[in-house]
Amino acid sequence: ISNWKALGGQDQPVSLYARDNNSGTWDTFKNLVLGKKHTLSTSARRFESNDQLSETVSNDPGAIGFTGVASINNSKVLAVSDGESRALLPVQLSIATEDYPLARRLYFYTSSNNSNNLVNEFIAYTGAYEGQEVVNDTGFVSQNIIASQPAEDPTVPDTFKKLVNGYQRLSVNFRFSEGRTRLDNKAERDLERLIAFIDQHELAPENIMLIGYSDRQSNELRAQLISEIRALSVKKALKKRGKVIKAYTGYGQYMPLATTDGNKGVFKNGRVEVWAQL
Repeated sequence: ISNWKALGGQDQPVSLYARDNNSGTWDTFKNLVLGKKHTLSTSARRFESNDQLSETVSNDPGAIGFTGVASINNSKVLAVSDGESRALLPVQLSIATEDYPLARRLYFYTSSNNSNNLVNEFIAYTGAYEGQEVVNDTGFVSQNIIASQPAEDPTVPDTFKKLVNGYQRLSVNFRFSEGRTRLDNKAERDLERLIAFIDQHELAPENIMLIGYSDRQSNELRAQLISEIRALSVKKALKKRGKVIKAYTGYGQYMPLATTDGNKGVFKNGRVEVWAQL
């Protein structure tokens, strides 16, 4: 598509803007969006700066580009979907939960036998509440848990709306590695964040609900069972840390977040959401 009229817009050419080849943002976009089947158009104008790209897009009515969330500024964000899943905007809730298709984790790497206390203290600080507040202040998405009411979405089934009626969604999802029920490394840290949130708001055991989901299975019964087991896994992990949660359920393989094929679908769709009555 080279003209916006092909999509029902104005009769004007599409201006493509992209980050340069040395950018981590470009590397993520190339892997998650273009994949192995597509290449970036040679007409795309490349930028070394996220902020400069975003500013250029916001001043060009025919422009489209991609940038990090901290550099959106005056540009208009678009809701995107992976496969047939529902389209999501890049807001704090969808990014923190990794529901948004283009969300990515950032990692620290250090020597496995590191003995530098300053390095260890810095890494610990960045993952702690205070460090994550700095992340939020710089325009990125903090991992500190917040509660919010998801935007109205006509694609959400009425049965699910009834299930979560009176609850707010917490900005944390639990995901799994090495099989279907083992929590991944981020989930282990998020357990502590969830416990801190529960204690801060003095929530009773019945005020939290865990909702598990399955990736695509051969039949609905198997998917339902896996989704319930995942929710139960989080419930047990919290109990080991002294926090009792009474309500948990599974929602099968419904409301997928990603294409149902391959490892990505397994990781994205196999999850446990947390809802709270505040």
